[in-house]
Amino acid sequence: ELRRKSLEMELKLKSREDGNLPAATIGSSTFSGKDELLRELEATKGQISSLLEQHAELEMKSKSDIKVLVKEVKSLRRSQHELKQKLEKSLQEKSEVEQLLQREMKQSEQALVARRKLLHDCQTLHSRLRNCNVKFVDSNFADSSSTLDVLDLLVECDKQIGLLLTEINHFTPEADTLSNNNDMKAVDHELRLVLRDIFIDNARLRKRMNLFIQSALQVGSSTDENGSSVEE
Repeated sequence: ELRRKSLEMELKLKSREDGNLPAATIGSSTFSGKDELLRELEATKGQISSLLEQHAELEMKSKSDIKVLVKEVKSLRRSQHELKQKLEKSLQEKSEVEQLLQREMKQSEQALVARRKLLHDCQTLHSRLRNCNVKFVDSNFADSSSTLDVLDLLVECDKQIGLLLTEINHFTPEADTLSNNNDMKAVDHELRLVLRDIFIDNARLRKRMNLFIQSALQVGSSTDENGSSVEE
């Protein structure tokens, strides 16, 4: 716009200089108008120059800002890529931790099931072993028929203890009930072996006790028979 006005003023000034007006009409007013146009022209040129300088400064500042923005965009893209990688790594670690927790929970459940089964087996064996006791109703055994009954009970008790010993010898952990943890597996195995040995020792001790009672009853019965023969 300023350029257009400047050109218009230059054209007007030139047209006045080249005009064919009579000399009488050209006076001081003409020179005054010319000077005014020149001043306006200079002012317009000054404004144009100032605007051009401002435009150049703005253009330089704009280029500088664009460079800064480009650097920031590149930095943001790098940061975004790094954050994306960190997020993927975090998600992968989270998934691995969840899988580890699930495995540990499963192992804990399996270990709990194995121990409950072990407790049940021990309670069952202990109950059966206690049932192998002979309850003596008659304490003096004077009657030979009572002695024979007790001897029969002792023989039956020995049979039950023998069967129980056979089962106890197979008192080992099943493969599917063992813990997946090697340490827990070793502990479970050792615990079952110790309990098995305890039950075996207890059962053998009961068999020896029964044998001792049998011998005592047989000796007592023989003594009674010999005494009766002497009296006759």
